[in-house]
Amino acid sequence: EQQEEDDEDGNYAEETAHKYAAELMDLLSDTLPTRKIWASAAPLIAQNIQSQDLNLKKSGLAALAVLTENCCESMKEHLPGIISWVLQCLVHPARLVREVACVALSQISEYCLPEVLTYHQQIMPAIFHVLSSDPDKLIQRKACLVCQVFSSRLSPSDIKPYLSQMVERLLQLTLSGPIEIRDAAVMCISAAAISSGPDFTPFFPATVSVLQNILQTPSSDDREIVLKARSLETLGAISRSVGREQFGPYVNGAMRAAVEGLSVPSAFVLEAQDMTFSFFSDMAELLKAEFALYLPAVMPPIFKVIDDEEEQLVCNPTNEDEEEGAEASAALERDMEDEELDDDDEGTDAGFDFEYHMSFVETKASACRAAGTIGNATGASFAPYIQQSAMSLLNYVKDPASEIRSAVFFSLSLMLPPAHAVLPPTPEQPIHPTTRALLDRVMPILLAACEEDDSREVVINALDGISLVCKLLGPAAINSYAEEIAKKLTIILEHKASCQTSDEEENDEESQQGGSGDSAMGGEAEEDREIDLFETVGEVLVELVKLFGDKMVPYFLSILPHFTKLLHPDNIHYYRSMAMGTIAEFIRISGMDTTSLIPVLFKTIIQCLADANDVCRRNSAYCLGYLMKQAGANGIPYHMTALQGLSPLIQLADGVDPEVRDNAAGAIARIILVPGTTVPVVSQVLPVWLKALPVQSDMEEVVPVLMTITTLIQSKLSEIAPLVL
Repeated sequence: EQQEEDDEDGNYAEETAHKYAAELMDLLSDTLPTRKIWASAAPLIAQNIQSQDLNLKKSGLAALAVLTENCCESMKEHLPGIISWVLQCLVHPARLVREVACVALSQISEYCLPEVLTYHQQIMPAIFHVLSSDPDKLIQRKACLVCQVFSSRLSPSDIKPYLSQMVERLLQLTLSGPIEIRDAAVMCISAAAISSGPDFTPFFPATVSVLQNILQTPSSDDREIVLKARSLETLGAISRSVGREQFGPYVNGAMRAAVEGLSVPSAFVLEAQDMTFSFFSDMAELLKAEFALYLPAVMPPIFKVIDDEEEQLVCNPTNEDEEEGAEASAALERDMEDEELDDDDEGTDAGFDFEYHMSFVETKASACRAAGTIGNATGASFAPYIQQSAMSLLNYVKDPASEIRSAVFFSLSLMLPPAHAVLPPTPEQPIHPTTRALLDRVMPILLAACEEDDSREVVINALDGISLVCKLLGPAAINSYAEEIAKKLTIILEHKASCQTSDEEENDEESQQGGSGDSAMGGEAEEDREIDLFETVGEVLVELVKLFGDKMVPYFLSILPHFTKLLHPDNIHYYRSMAMGTIAEFIRISGMDTTSLIPVLFKTIIQCLADANDVCRRNSAYCLGYLMKQAGANGIPYHMTALQGLSPLIQLADGVDPEVRDNAAGAIARIILVPGTTVPVVSQVLPVWLKALPVQSDMEEVVPVLMTITTLIQSKLSEIAPLVL
């Protein structure tokens, strides 16, 4: 007995030392310059991982897993070697080595995006091997999470070769085994269905059969109830990929299970509600007006969650949870989860359950989004629920949780389509007074959020709402808000919105404290959201010009420098392509005379035609065509240079995005159609241009191409006739 106690004490001491070493390493990487941390740690990690000593090998993998989040940018430069080491350890005879290798791979998959995706041909087969042959449940669950990351990020063409093997194995895991594995497998199926789109259709019958079986199996077990809700959420995701015709026969059964599931008590009721509301949103999108049949059943529980206040903040773990924690005590995963829990609890009151709080926030946000999605889908049938929805949502526009505010702003503007459908406009009354009253409640809130809210996600949803209102209600309703909308767009373009300045303050504070700024959850994620923010600004601008036409030109000229700055080659291609696309759309829709823009834009557009990114080249060709077309005779001196820049794009080899060639062909057509374009210019580009036809993908370019061919035939010019006849 004494020997057993000594062994237990020794194991506990070893685990505690392991835990604190991991915490200290994470703290160092979070506070010191990460390139220095990685430069010091990398040789030791490599040495240990390649050691024959199991403890050293485990320690190298554990250090790699801990450092990944903060040192991801430095690690990306060495991914080939890192991935090779980890994949070798993934098939090691020792369970503990395989376990920590899987944890490390899951960290790399999450934080080394997008670069890690280029290694899918090595990683995916290795993950399938783990899912098929490794007996350890923790390893299999982590492998499912890696599979989920890749499934959700790979393009449809990249994921297609893996679908058959992936779905077959995941369905096998879903049918039997520990509940945690089944749940992770269902999540992975959902990600694969969304990414693969229509390519998932062949696997739909087998998948829906398994998920239906889960829904129809009676159970009062809390984890089983969550699995049922997860299955509903996955069915909703699959419906987006396979469409109404395929999914239609299963709607009633799934909806019945969803409504019944909301009345089943569970310790994980919030998680189950969150996924069920997501399913309702997908069904509303699928059925549109026909979803009205289910409104009496689904709206009361949605309102209940939106209106409920957070009351219970302390949740005691079940015995089952404690047993699961004990089983994984030797794994790094337990250490890392402990560390995260310690971080989350820091500075909170004793007894505050952060995990419960976040579940409450996510569920309320899901309910808010569902209310808006369902209202928008069902139109006039939603009339009995408009007022209660709007009033409930308005209570949370200042909620401390950005997730809730984001969902509220997403849904507030979606209350207007059903109101507009119930009270349609007339020639004498472009907007009904009741709809106007709702608009006058909603629009000031959306506008204020654009400048004042400190969350980019919230601001993006507010801008999306403004864009929707512009599309829906037209100039008569929006005219009184147009100037204020323009002001808010300018504030964002000038980086003066609270969601932008708060980031700068945080970055300054981190710099003063010696922070690294290398974390994927930091700068890279912020940059992604900033791109989304600017893209949404561009979308609102396009909606404004659709409403007000050339009246928007003076404003556009005032903000144009903000977009041209984004076209600089040093900016990442997302900025360049987004800015070029926005400029092109404004020019096209406004019909403005572009003569004054040629000195500002022409040289930059020509440079962007040679960009490495297909979207940037495509948008540049499209923009150049309209720049020349709407400059008329004033653009003729630039035609030869423009055609020389476009010519390589229509000669691109197969395999390149066909829209690049289509947009280049359309741009050349618009230039040829400009009155006064000289015959020598046309005759030089015409043979190459004709070989690039027909238009393959962007059907908008068919009209100018056919008009050009018709014009050339009718011209009967001796230099051109042999080429087109």
